[in-house]
Amino acid sequence: MSEARKSWTVEELAAACGGRVVGDGTRTVANVAPLDEAGPDDISYLSDPKWSRHLAETGAGAVILKDEQDAARYVQVVAGDPYLAYARVAQVIDAGLYPRAEIGVAEGAFVAESATLGSGCSIYPTAFVGERARLGSNVTLHPGAHVGEDCEIGDDTVIFPNAVVYPRCRVGARVRIHACTTIGNDGYGFAPDAEKKLVKIPQMGWTEIGDDVEIGPCCTVHRGALGPTRIGRGSKLDALVVVAHNVQVGEDVRLVAQVGISGSCEIGDRAILAGQVGLAGHLKIAPDVVLGAQSGVASDVKKPGLYLGSPAMPIEKARRIVMTQTKLPEMRQKLRDLEKRLAKLEGGGKD
Repeated sequence: MSEARKSWTVEELAAACGGRVVGDGTRTVANVAPLDEAGPDDISYLSDPKWSRHLAETGAGAVILKDEQDAARYVQVVAGDPYLAYARVAQVIDAGLYPRAEIGVAEGAFVAESATLGSGCSIYPTAFVGERARLGSNVTLHPGAHVGEDCEIGDDTVIFPNAVVYPRCRVGARVRIHACTTIGNDGYGFAPDAEKKLVKIPQMGWTEIGDDVEIGPCCTVHRGALGPTRIGRGSKLDALVVVAHNVQVGEDVRLVAQVGISGSCEIGDRAILAGQVGLAGHLKIAPDVVLGAQSGVASDVKKPGLYLGSPAMPIEKARRIVMTQTKLPEMRQKLRDLEKRLAKLEGGGKD
């Protein structure tokens, strides 16, 4: 395990994020903090204009921002995208403050004799590596992590406590699988017999997780009934996401908390499914589609854009419907009044 680093110059961090230093670039900082909490040893950032009010009073030693400020008390790192620059700076500081431990195979871990481990792996107590599993270099399995038989795990992947990768699944490089997530469990496949009893359909496929994927805690990615379920390179899954058997998720897709995707759906690259979005089975979602929170999708979404509602529809139409719904009581009363007036007219004006 390398020693933790204590500080960085602003010049170093600006180089890491592609920013331009305004002020004393040799000033050192030791951590990242919000504008309203930062002290002289911290670097902060401004990406949301709502936080601009904190700039004048911040105690930060350095601030990442888009526009140079006059007579600032802090060192400035000017970047075109302050939020992205903050992400890159935070990666540098995080890696320095909390360097990865290299412990080998700890006492209390189980690694099958037929398994192969690359250099620099860290297998913590109670972790499990099954027969013929192949782990790349610098893989970390935290306590209780389980890698089943015939699995492949790519370089620099981290599997957190009590996460499970079922047999025959493939996980790429630099993947992070958080606690209590399951990869490759059986898909939900049953066939009713003549008496309506459910007969299990063996799930004979596998799951493939691409490089640079991150999967939050308590997620489930089912194995394919036949063939693979895939999560594409760079995609990010929040907590409590369910991906059913044979779903094909593209690259750089974002699946936010409690999303549920039914079997055999296809999700295009860069799509965003916000919290609690649900998809019926066998649907195709085009690249660059954004589905707003709690949307229910029952048919293909063929064009990029922002959609909302259940059933999901283009955002402007959904907004009009919501606005109309808020006026329904008044509209109902007006309709009743019109019915009464019409009845009087048809009755010759008699009460």
